[in-house]
Amino acid sequence: MFLPDYWLVLKLYPEDGRLPFYRLFSTWVGSFTTDDAWRINSGIISVRRDPLISDLIFTGQSGNEYCVRDSERCYTSSSYTQGILDKFLAEKEVEIVPYQDFTLMEWNLK
Repeated sequence: MFLPDYWLVLKLYPEDGRLPFYRLFSTWVGSFTTDDAWRINSGIISVRRDPLISDLIFTGQSGNEYCVRDSERCYTSSSYTQGILDKFLAEKEVEIVPYQDFTLMEWNLK
């Protein structure tokens, strides 16, 4: 299970006109000796709430799981990974889903 420091939900629009799909952009904050790291999951297939700590657990198409804090403060990226994300946003038909919209989506969060 991956445990990123920051996270964002991306909405991607396929070039062939199919329905949009969602992917998780995750950031791990580095330290004095290491750089920040990032990862985009294979595509969100489910989201559930951890019953003990109220974090969200995303499951991707590949089966990998990401446990993230359900907090608007963590719904961001670092300055380094924002630069990478900006390049991705400029090249693809993609947008960042606002946190308020994400929390209202049909994920069936309980």
